[in-house]
Amino acid sequence: MTFLAIAVILLLVLFQLTAQIFAGIDVGRRRRVRGGNKWVWVWVILIGMLPGALTYLAFGRLEDDRKG
Repeated sequence: MTFLAIAVILLLVLFQLTAQIFAGIDVGRRRRVRGGNKWVWVWVILIGMLPGALTYLAFGRLEDDRKG
């Protein structure tokens, strides 16, 4: 039972870190984000942890206006 609880917690931590790293890289690569201020989204990702990263990925990204 204890091993299972530890395994679940480690998986959740791994998922959180992966989501935060992915969101951080994404916000750095985009030209535009919703609201126009990347630093606000960086703070949302860092302080908000998993919910912050998921919020950015769901609502903060805008399509880049790339041609081609």
